[in-house]
Amino acid sequence: GAICGMVTFGPISDMVGRRVCLIACSVITLAGALLSMCAWDTNALIFARIITGIGMGGEYPLASTHSAESASDSNDGARNVALLYLFGSGGGPAFCDLVVFFLECSPMKPALVWRMIFAIGSA
Repeated sequence: GAICGMVTFGPISDMVGRRVCLIACSVITLAGALLSMCAWDTNALIFARIITGIGMGGEYPLASTHSAESASDSNDGARNVALLYLFGSGGGPAFCDLVVFFLECSPMKPALVWRMIFAIGSA
């Protein structure tokens, strides 16, 4: 899904604009995350994760290009892109691990734990 989103939304954003495609990718990602939370079986979860992947795949190139293009000079653009990916490779995954740890230590049923993880991710 991520590769499909990257390959698809890059050219589309050149035609309709980055802002429109960034908003569309965010909506697709949210829809996939909410579907993941409400999945009724394994096939529905796989389908929902593919939708989430398409939205997230579109976000990666569009967000970095938008950050670089909206900067006043090339040094600001490089800094903005570095900050963008810092949260994707450091702070975000660490927060996810923390949430998963606390939910798995809770007395909730396992079926509810993974739904709560997707709900927090959707939020």
